[in-house]
Amino acid sequence: MLLLVTLTAAIVTSANAQVTYDNTVSPDFLLGFRQVGSTSSVLLDIGTLTDPNASQSFSLGNLATVLNATFGSGFATDGNLFFSLVSTNNGNSGLAPFTNFVTRSTSTPWTNLTGTNNTNLHNKITAMGNQYNTYSAQQTPGNPAVVESGGVNDYRLYMPGGTNDSGHAQGNISFGFFNPSTEVSFAGGVAAATLYLDRIGISPSTTQVFGTFSFSQDFSTLNYVAAIPEPSTCVMTVFGMAGLFVVCRRRLAKRDRTQAQLNG
Repeated sequence: MLLLVTLTAAIVTSANAQVTYDNTVSPDFLLGFRQVGSTSSVLLDIGTLTDPNASQSFSLGNLATVLNATFGSGFATDGNLFFSLVSTNNGNSGLAPFTNFVTRSTSTPWTNLTGTNNTNLHNKITAMGNQYNTYSAQQTPGNPAVVESGGVNDYRLYMPGGTNDSGHAQGNISFGFFNPSTEVSFAGGVAAATLYLDRIGISPSTTQVFGTFSFSQDFSTLNYVAAIPEPSTCVMTVFGMAGLFVVCRRRLAKRDRTQAQLNG
């Protein structure tokens, strides 16, 4: 009986280990890497950002091992190695249909898209996510990274921004909408490799910058830091407003007493 339970647990664990891209319920984030001159890319479905206004960490498993094997031992300081994150949804997650999240290397938000281009971007991100699923056999428990090579919708075929590099599909460069690019390189090392998360609006609505993504030094974790005030700042603001309220009440009370004395 114990052996049967153990085997059953192992089967369940194995079945649950595979990460499958799906944007129909909650928008999964895709984390992609490419290296200039390489025909391979690395892609991970890291799951859902529960709340863009709250900080969160994502486990990346053996990502460092995969990057080392694919791009070389110096990948963490390689100025030719780029990464970015994207996400989209089908409207079943509490967000408006075809809500797109795209990264940028600066805090200046991306320009909004037309309705048609926003839909096209959604379709391209979805195609890239579905392509990720075709590499699912590479996954092992706790390790969502796959190495793509030769697929029509591989991550590298959508990058970089600006111009068409050799071997990249026409019109797919940075999804065909962003110039320069949605990526940042590791030229300054891991600490300097930070991306800002933007929610892309449909023109003329406002594009919103939510927070930043960065890696732990060993690449085991991707950390998202929301662009919200620190708790101490919020507390100070509340106390400051409360103090201002008290001062105003005292001044009004003093004025009322003075006026009463004059009228008396």
